[in-house]
Amino acid sequence: MSDESKKQAQDEEQAQIIEDQSTEEQQPTMPAEQAVAEQAVAEQAVAEQAEQAEQAEEKAEEQAAYRAQESTEEQEPLKDKAEKFWDSTRKTLFLATFKAGQYRRIVQKKIDLASLHKKISAAHGDLGRLIDEAHETGESGILERGDVQSLLERLDEYKQNAAVLEHEIEMIKAEEPEDKNPQE
Repeated sequence: MSDESKKQAQDEEQAQIIEDQSTEEQQPTMPAEQAVAEQAVAEQAVAEQAEQAEQAEEKAEEQAAYRAQESTEEQEPLKDKAEKFWDSTRKTLFLATFKAGQYRRIVQKKIDLASLHKKISAAHGDLGRLIDEAHETGESGILERGDVQSLLERLDEYKQNAAVLEHEIEMIKAEEPEDKNPQE
């Protein structure tokens, strides 16, 4: 074969390789990837339809509530409307104040709890240091040492206090506002 025919054969091979690569890029490399993509599109469409249905239902409920409110308001005298408005305002203000106080107390308890957890971590570190030092010196009966015993007692106290704080937080969260209805 001559150099010219070899060169022409190489050029044809390169052209074939380039053509094969371009057709591979056009087709998905894995049918599983295509199936996953189609499934994701289908799930998104279902989610959008569900959201639209939910929005339509909420809108219908709002309209029905508005119509019901309009019909009752037309029948009530103006004085009753004003009294209901102020009662509602007082209840809302009371509830907002209660929730704010509840939140403030919970936050304070959580700050105290975080402080206790830091003390527990520090005590664990001290305990580990004491045990390591005693072990390095070859001392036996490490747990019977007075400083180790006092540190263990302090750890128990911290853990009990943390449990109490966690219980108090749960109790505060469970509180319901008293039904104070100040009437003048």
